[in-house]
Amino acid sequence: MSIPQQRAWDPVAEQKRWCTSIEHARQLPEKLDKEVHTPLSGFLLLCLAELDAGNCLVASGCFSSRAAFLAEVRRLIAEPTTPSRSVLSLEAYRSSQKWWLGSIITKCEWEANNPLQATAATPSS
Repeated sequence: MSIPQQRAWDPVAEQKRWCTSIEHARQLPEKLDKEVHTPLSGFLLLCLAELDAGNCLVASGCFSSRAAFLAEVRRLIAEPTTPSRSVLSLEAYRSSQKWWLGSIITKCEWEANNPLQATAATPSS
């Protein structure tokens, strides 16, 4: 039985994709600051938890390898970020962030182990 090849990790493309995604996501809190003046909950809480964790990933420069990226994601699971704005429940914020980071690990590991399907399923930048 042959061992499947892993999908190649492109540090420049990964960092660019994350930076672009975070830039788009930063627009939501700016809009919310103008419209909503109450602590966040529900879907907006998840969006904030994602944005805060994503900002940490981009700031850490962890894109040199898949292993470095996954190590940083796992560190964020163990050491969650502090909400960048008021939330109704810190526990819900951390739970949302942990769920999202776990889904990133699952996706990244799947892509690494299924290079043909991952290439077909991943839109080109």
